Amino acid sequence: MRRLSLAVAVVAAFGLGTASALAQPPEQNTITFQAECETLGTINVTVHALGSGAAFWVEGRLGVVTSFAGSIEGTLQVAGDSIPIEFEFGGPPKGVGLQDRVDACETVEAFTDTFTVTRRDIRDLGLDPSLIGETATFTGTFTGTAFPMFPGQG
Repeated sequence: MRRLSLAVAVVAAFGLGTASALAQPPEQNTITFQAECETLGTINVTVHALGSGAAFWVEGRLGVVTSFAGSIEGTLQVAGDSIPIEFEFGGPPKGVGLQDRVDACETVEAFTDTFTVTRRDIRDLGLDPSLIGETATFTGTFTGTAFPMFPGQG
């Protein structure tokens, strides 16, 4: 669940749409992945999650993520049961005049995460409280679309 929690934390950071003024991405809390963008094509993206937002580097160029949308689909195996999990979040930018100034960059990642069920998992995933302390494995796919804008764009 740590990886799923990290994905949700990064999504939350993206959704705030703020960026660091740093020239290069720091190494802590940094994720690098490939994304397919409408205008930039296939790119390498480095995201640095901050307490109040995220910096989005595309091949050395700093951008601001104006919005983020995504979904997580998969199966949770716990105590002999198989539970389907699916949720969506976020959406495209809502600001007037932003539509022609942002790109849409999508990434898809398949992952597996094994964790011990906690009270937070019970609450967030709607699980039976008797599962606290059980070992669970989530196998799924994360699909996300970031809507970045770069200085001087538009």
